[in-house]
Amino acid sequence: MVKTILDRNSPVESMSSMGGKAQNLFLMESQGVTVPTWCCVPSDVYSDSFESIKFDIIDLLKDVDLSNLEKIKSISLEIEKLFLKLDVNEMLLADIKAKFGDAKYFAVRSSAVGEDGHDNSFAGQLSTYLFVNPSEIAQKIKQCWASGFSERVIQYNALNSRDYESLKVAVIVQEMIDSEKSGVLFTVNPLMGKDFFNQAVITAGYGVGEGIVADIVETDTYVYDRIKKDIVKSEYSEKKIKLVMAPSGGLKEEKVKSSKSKASVLNHKNITQLVSVATSLFKFYGHEVDMEWAYDKSGKLFITQARPITTLNKSFSGQDILLDNSNVVESFPGINTPWTLSIIRDVYQTVFTNASLRVGLSKKKVEDKTYVFEHLIGTYQGRVFYNLTNWYEMMRLAPYTEKYIEVWEQMLGVDQNKLSKIKKKWVQNILFNPFRFGIILKSILWNFIRLDSKLSSLDKKLIKDFNEVWRKDKKGIYLGFSPGDFMLEIEQF
Repeated sequence: MVKTILDRNSPVESMSSMGGKAQNLFLMESQGVTVPTWCCVPSDVYSDSFESIKFDIIDLLKDVDLSNLEKIKSISLEIEKLFLKLDVNEMLLADIKAKFGDAKYFAVRSSAVGEDGHDNSFAGQLSTYLFVNPSEIAQKIKQCWASGFSERVIQYNALNSRDYESLKVAVIVQEMIDSEKSGVLFTVNPLMGKDFFNQAVITAGYGVGEGIVADIVETDTYVYDRIKKDIVKSEYSEKKIKLVMAPSGGLKEEKVKSSKSKASVLNHKNITQLVSVATSLFKFYGHEVDMEWAYDKSGKLFITQARPITTLNKSFSGQDILLDNSNVVESFPGINTPWTLSIIRDVYQTVFTNASLRVGLSKKKVEDKTYVFEHLIGTYQGRVFYNLTNWYEMMRLAPYTEKYIEVWEQMLGVDQNKLSKIKKKWVQNILFNPFRFGIILKSILWNFIRLDSKLSSLDKKLIKDFNEVWRKDKKGIYLGFSPGDFMLEIEQF
């Protein structure tokens, strides 16, 4: 049966076939938010297409080896060829054409069912194409489907034991806004300093939003305090380039006019308008959001995307965040790149999560504090700090840590504060702590006995991994790698 496109006028029941991004467009329009004209090719169309090539895909994926990136790349390309050979129903394409009339350029975006949710990190792994010519829409739809089997997604599915057959990809076709300026707004300050839950943070640049999101162009940053109803901080840069529409479609870099390069991208009216829209979305969704936006050349505001900020835990609202760079600054001095900062966070999370489990803390207790382990490291303006608030909480997962915390503070040179000493209830001290301490002591002794064996295994793995990296480097395999390729390479070790 031929499926039709979905849009703002579709019944609410159809949202289950739209995917995360399209659902957000649907919901935003229901609240009167201005979004670019859009429609959605439902996930059912993808499912029907997938079924026709399913067994060929299964045959290709049966030999996936996470250590062989070249093989994964080859498999991904073969699967893309299978999708590109498919036909997109002509009636569906006719519906899309009728929806947009004489529009010249489009954004074609993947919208996987289940992405952009509170507990999902799958968002952002599928393809988006900008400034697409009308004649290329069918091909880009098929490429969006195929992006469900990109190198990155194949690895992600394998590492997270995801069933690739459960993937359902809807595709958004949206009129492209030729942006004069664009950017991102967070309804909460991601730096998590004082009053961070009251502050909206806006990053803005010239041209199309892809340049801002991908950190390609220079930007200005504004911090707006919703309680004080005022801009409390502004940081300006010299804007040298912007991404704009190329004559034949796609994107190209262009120089920013000298008259604008040192001027603020946004004026006060823009900022208050953006905060107002974001606040209404925050109240509607019931959670903090990050919002992508664009002003066209006439000055009209469009919201192109909004999704939940998934890394915040509301129980931290109102709690002081203590940062300290003692010791850690020696290992990571000066300004660090976002990539370095993300790796530092991951390393600390992995090391201390595993250490906590090895000393005998229950898996449930550790998982309940995932937020704490994910944010042992804090960053501010590219510099690395210990997030002491979370270190205190992590250490208190084990019994009898009060004296150790005191010594630890002296080692770091940290003054005692209101988080230094938190008295535990007598029931916990008398009944629970001795039992937990016994389990931890037993685990520590057992791991100590096995230490030599574990270190020997670790040495062998390090030598094996080093030799593999050295082999690829000598062959020049890394010369053509993008930053994304390097991240995937690191994740496999």
